[in-house]
Amino acid sequence: MERTHPGRANGNAGREANPGGQRSLPCSKGAATAAKARSSTSAEAEDEEAKRWFSRGCESLPFLIDAVTAGGSQQEQALRKVRNDSFRSKYCSRMSQGALHAATDQQVPDLAVAFKGCVVPASKNIHANYPLQEIVMKVTVLDQIAFIVEELTVELSQPAAAVGLLTNAVGTRIFQRLIEKWGTDDRMTAFVDLILNHAPVLISDWFGHYILDKVLEHGRSCHKKLIADALLKDVRSYVLSRSGAYVAALVLKHCALPEQKSLVQELLRLSPMELAMLVRNQKKNMLTKHLREHAALRELLDSDAVREYLSKTRCGKRMLGKLQLG
Repeated sequence: MERTHPGRANGNAGREANPGGQRSLPCSKGAATAAKARSSTSAEAEDEEAKRWFSRGCESLPFLIDAVTAGGSQQEQALRKVRNDSFRSKYCSRMSQGALHAATDQQVPDLAVAFKGCVVPASKNIHANYPLQEIVMKVTVLDQIAFIVEELTVELSQPAAAVGLLTNAVGTRIFQRLIEKWGTDDRMTAFVDLILNHAPVLISDWFGHYILDKVLEHGRSCHKKLIADALLKDVRSYVLSRSGAYVAALVLKHCALPEQKSLVQELLRLSPMELAMLVRNQKKNMLTKHLREHAALRELLDSDAVREYLSKTRCGKRMLGKLQLG
């Protein structure tokens, strides 16, 4: 249940209750304090009840798993419970995840069927995405989760829906798990191709770039090249963003030598101040060590103006020391 502050209605409700747009008088300090205390007490009681329910549920996990594998009406009820609990709350979701974790390799596919038909909503749900990730990591054969790939493929075939899912803060997780485990499988080639159709958007998106990072770390060479090619089309714009800098660093680490050389050549086309901005502004900068390995890039940074610019921040001073410019 979504928790709202007592007396704080949403915008539409407020407009309906007060069509003239006049502000109502504020409540007294004592009343506000009492309302806050009631809200806190109610939330704590709800949390404690959820924990007790979770504890009782964990004790029944073996029976739940047996019911799923039993077949018939018991199986239908157990699958419905797994699916509903996954969406209900944090603790209910943990119980579903616990059931998947405790299940054997042969039982996991039976439990996974609970998410058939609701993979996309589950992948974007703050609670249900965890059991879904557990399924992907537990199965030993890709065919056992073919329905997950199929439902995500349908979503990816619609450009607007695909971008919304691939840049969703929670939705990116299922793609990361799939690529980590099955990124080099031939049957995943078309699926990853659909993802990389949106590589230009993902490079510059803070959540989307994590998917590209996994492709660069665990994917096939042809897919790594597609990411490098997308990055090389506009290196200046991409690398000056934090997410683009992470992708560029992994291209230099995981891509083939021709792509690495092409990226270094594009970095050399940046002005000294643009390169200094890249070094100074990136938190935990992953490109710094690559800059140190290329003498031409270090020479580009070696000027009084750049040193003065970098010395203005603590991060910049650290970079000066690492790049041996100070």
